[in-house]
Amino acid sequence: MKNEAVLKDNGGYFFRLGTSVLLTTVGLFLAAGVIGCSGKASTVPKALIQEYISKHATLVDRSLVDLYVESERDKISEMVDQSIADQTSAGNLETLQHATFDFTNFKTELVDEKEDYVDDSPTPFMKVSATGSFTMTLENGSKTIPVKDVVILEKEGADWKITESTNPWG
Repeated sequence: MKNEAVLKDNGGYFFRLGTSVLLTTVGLFLAAGVIGCSGKASTVPKALIQEYISKHATLVDRSLVDLYVESERDKISEMVDQSIADQTSAGNLETLQHATFDFTNFKTELVDEKEDYVDDSPTPFMKVSATGSFTMTLENGSKTIPVKDVVILEKEGADWKITESTNPWG
């Protein structure tokens, strides 16, 4: 009779322990959902980062402007136009426009993602680490360029865009 009482007590203990663990787990998942930690990481748009870096290396392609968020495009456009003028007068424009890039030793990694408010609207952001190197080949040779950079991406409509002025990480 005494053994039966012990078994009944242990059964109640294990039931309470199991219920506590289950409720704690459910609570953590709910809390993660509320604070935006869904556990599902976004896919880093590696092609966008590579295009951004290659176009920044030469600064002679006006389509670089389209990679930026709308609010920064005028400033970037002026910078690219000035670079094109400088490279034209130096006789380097055509050479730079035909540069090719090899990103074999280049890596991107998601550092963090969060949502912040831009113009009173919740906006997703992604912090991406770009490391390694890339090779830029021109008609007169090639050059390996090391990369150790952090790029902030902002969701604009359905597309990720580069931002240099908004950094929700401070």
